[in-house]
Amino acid sequence: MKLCGEGCTPCCDFCIYSIRDIWVDENGWESDQGPEGCAKYNDEAHQDIAFYNSFCEDFHCFRIKEK
Repeated sequence: MKLCGEGCTPCCDFCIYSIRDIWVDENGWESDQGPEGCAKYNDEAHQDIAFYNSFCEDFHCFRIKEK
């Protein structure tokens, strides 16, 4: 797991591998509805983890500042 800091709580909502469910209204406004799948793994177990906004051992927080 790659956490952004001590207080980082892993969940698919903050993972770089999360596939986002983006809803667009009739005016073109986008709304992020949360994770709907995993881009790193294609198996059913990881898709369920993402759908239920849990986390796996390959969690990688999007807040990490890469050097």
